[in-house]
Amino acid sequence: MNKVPFPAFETFEDRQNIPKRYYLFFERILRPGRHNKELWNAAITRNNGRNSIPFSSSIFEAHVVTTIRENYFTWIYQALANPNVMPFLKEANDFKVEYDFDVLPEDLACTCALISDLPLSSEYRYNVQTKSFERMDLEDIDLTETYQGVIKLIRVNTGQENTEEDEHINQEEQDMEEEQVMKEIQSTEKVMRNRIYVEQRKRLQELVDSEKEERKKTLRELREKVDSIRPTFANYSRQKKSEFNVNAKRSFRMYVENSGMDVQPAAKKAKKPSPNKCRISAEKLDVLKQVNSEILREKASGLRKAWERFYKKTVNIRLQEEAKEYEGNHKASDFLEELEDLEVNWKKKDPATPDTATMSDLDEGSLNSSLDDEIEVTQQAEI
Repeated sequence: MNKVPFPAFETFEDRQNIPKRYYLFFERILRPGRHNKELWNAAITRNNGRNSIPFSSSIFEAHVVTTIRENYFTWIYQALANPNVMPFLKEANDFKVEYDFDVLPEDLACTCALISDLPLSSEYRYNVQTKSFERMDLEDIDLTETYQGVIKLIRVNTGQENTEEDEHINQEEQDMEEEQVMKEIQSTEKVMRNRIYVEQRKRLQELVDSEKEERKKTLRELREKVDSIRPTFANYSRQKKSEFNVNAKRSFRMYVENSGMDVQPAAKKAKKPSPNKCRISAEKLDVLKQVNSEILREKASGLRKAWERFYKKTVNIRLQEEAKEYEGNHKASDFLEELEDLEVNWKKKDPATPDTATMSDLDEGSLNSSLDDEIEVTQQAEI
């Protein structure tokens, strides 16, 4: 886990070419940032994910992407300098980002089982023709149409009338040929999977290298500040910690406005100005518009809907596997013990205490209606 470098923020934005990394952004960053958890869960669970409910509007996703860009180094700096966040000095000193490597290491965040929920044996790619994401998995190869077609052809070619002895020999030959065909198909699957892996690693490397030198300069400055502040941070007062956070934002702010729009606004009479707030820069607004436009283009091409279908299907498969595992580990004796515990708790309960409302006591129709209204609003925003 300690050997896995922190992902470069540029790699969170390419769902088409590196779906494993984008899944990490979608699951670990966008989902926690979505305030309406009910809408997100409805998109996953309704009809087992076979629905058209969007997870968020394009402008919300663009806002999350822009916020990560703007605060990426600020958050790293605040975490490394604060012993309450990262208690051990060695961990802070050993903290690596993907920008630190000339060649990315084998273990990355999107291929780490402790971070990503996707199977490590699988690779994923976007098929432009079918407008869908495909999964390549060596451990779970089905008898494909190609395989079945070849086997059928073998049987047709050897289908002449034979004696019992000849039929026995022919059956052995067919079995051997079928086994050989299956090995060839598996070999082809392996080659395709490895090709996908290499291409996506190459894309990751390109994104990291695109701004690597500039990012390295920022990291050097960041680490120098950490070395000077961390030893005394534990003794900071609340006011000094607040000043530290303000300076962190100003020191590592990604978007700087030189035209004068990004300066502290004039103080209002009714409100004391806060040093921790500033007006949005024109550069950040331009980036937000650019990211939103790109997401809208992905929506128009069908890529965004294909991604949401893929994500819903992937999450539902994982939920079903977890449910089966729970059922397998949940024995009948455990169920009886739970019933006994419920009975004991019920007898201990004070009869004078009124029951709290349960879901069955609520107006289920009104809950569903409210959720439907929220979904409709989100879909209208998308339009």
